[in-house]
Amino acid sequence: MHMTTAQDIPRFKFAEQRILKWIRTGKFSPGSQLPNEQAMADELGMNHRTVRRGLEELVKAGIVEKRPRVGNFVRGVRPRELTDSIVLACPKYKLDLPDQHPAIGAIISGMCRALDRRDFSVGTMSYAPGRLWDDIGPTLVERGVRGMILFPQRDITVEEIRKFEDAGVRVVLIGETRDISLDSAVSGAVTTTIMPALEQILQRLIDVGHRRIVMTTYMLSPHRRSIEQLVRKFMDRYEFLGTPDDFFFALPNVDKVDMSRLDRLFTRQVKPTAIIAHDEVMLAELFRISYRRGIAVPRQLSLAGLSNCTPLMFPVEVASTNTLRCLQEMSEMAARRLALLLDGKRLDEPFLRLDEQVIWGQSIVPPPAP
Repeated sequence: MHMTTAQDIPRFKFAEQRILKWIRTGKFSPGSQLPNEQAMADELGMNHRTVRRGLEELVKAGIVEKRPRVGNFVRGVRPRELTDSIVLACPKYKLDLPDQHPAIGAIISGMCRALDRRDFSVGTMSYAPGRLWDDIGPTLVERGVRGMILFPQRDITVEEIRKFEDAGVRVVLIGETRDISLDSAVSGAVTTTIMPALEQILQRLIDVGHRRIVMTTYMLSPHRRSIEQLVRKFMDRYEFLGTPDDFFFALPNVDKVDMSRLDRLFTRQVKPTAIIAHDEVMLAELFRISYRRGIAVPRQLSLAGLSNCTPLMFPVEVASTNTLRCLQEMSEMAARRLALLLDGKRLDEPFLRLDEQVIWGQSIVPPPAP
């Protein structure tokens, strides 16, 4: 397994980054002359030829002006030229909808909390399924973007990500699951897991007396295998949970999801007394169906959610994870790691995982009397 580290970066890039940092922080102001190559080499602990190569890169970027037989001078550069550009790359369905997905705001907020705006500028780009490099890669290279925080779709490949790293764009993944097959291609990853939260919610429902519990999910959910493994352990302990076919109600999500199918849960001969919804979209539909059918939540039906990006939109505070807070923390940690990588430092822990925490609310109560 190859892990890109500080040792993989050419030495002249360190020289370029250190000189650029001096200019950013005001050590050398626009118009001032830089020390000679040997003086900077001594301060940086490098060979003067390495420093010369770093200066050549800054000359190409228009940040330093080389005057023959005089020396090197800081040009009157715009602030944007003194910043490292970082891009948040997200699937189109999260970024390009008329009503932007609330997760995007939380992720950008976390990134901005971690990054000094004097050193970094943050942008967003979107990509279609199977088109990560085609939609984003050439533009990043053309603009000189050096870092990308990637929210991956399930079809992302190692080969696509390696194109970015080979082009000098450091990649840190964020997301709700970690695909370990991508580890060899990225510089790091910060991911979350809902498994501890699901375990707590399911145990709470059982403890307060629920025996007819259903979980709504998506057929192509990246969590599905892990969720099924966890639920099977509960089924081994609690026979009343039935079989996976009894417990799970999965909606097709190849194209547009038909949420109205959730109404079928309420036409079963044996109706559930508690439902765990995969996300806030399913929760919203379940509340609508309950209201239309005259079912009081939580007195007649307990509801809980796993991923919940809209905790304030429901008439009852729902027991669920605080997904927005977790996304913000995740992206903040990812941005800090990316900043270290761009500064030529090595990550002691390239791959981190955060457990989403449950906010209990008032939506879980004992089941109604028979």
